[in-house]
Amino acid sequence: MEIKKSNLEIFYKVLKDTQGVLNLSDSRIRDSFMKPLGEQLDLFVKNRNDIYIKFCDKNEDGTPNITDDKYKFNPAELEEINKELLTLANEEVKIDFAWGVSNSKLKEFIERSNYKPQLGEIEVIDS
Repeated sequence: MEIKKSNLEIFYKVLKDTQGVLNLSDSRIRDSFMKPLGEQLDLFVKNRNDIYIKFCDKNEDGTPNITDDKYKFNPAELEEINKELLTLANEEVKIDFAWGVSNSKLKEFIERSNYKPQLGEIEVIDS
């Protein structure tokens, strides 16, 4: 299954919110799919953070300039930063189906999830 990196978090949250809804057999199937999904999500977050660190303003000692838990950026570099972030977000990753997981099973899990989509997430979930 190919998933855009920008959609990994939504997909992970939807599947996670099936806890307590699925029977034990389906929970094991879901978990076997969520493990590689979570690994890809962790890698995406790390790569996104690397972009932030690369472009953010630095203190004299070379550490990132962070104020109120936010990176500070030079406005002249925002276009370059956004280009890098967009490239990363649009990359697709292949998530292999584990035993017992199929498109129809994933669709069933998504339909049974208790996840309440945020604005703009419904289109991602439907696709």
